[in-house]
Amino acid sequence: MTHPLWSNWSLWQANPARFDTVCYKELIVTGTNASVPEAWPRALELLRLGLVKSEAMVSGIWPLQDWQDAFAKVQEKGALKVLMA
Repeated sequence: MTHPLWSNWSLWQANPARFDTVCYKELIVTGTNASVPEAWPRALELLRLGLVKSEAMVSGIWPLQDWQDAFAKVQEKGALKVLMA
């Protein structure tokens, strides 16, 4: 029996896994999310009511063509959340 390989797909850490290996070896990739879909309408309602101050969470707004700069800012831990418009 083989042991599973665990890999963290995060902007904060390097990722040792390769997508071509996933395809060639027919590996199974499983993702996770830190919230449940039922929480999303409630979160949107709290934002709409002004009960959550989202401005404090967004570190900056970048034009879409500057996405690499926005990603670099997150990778160097210089931003919590970035908005690309």
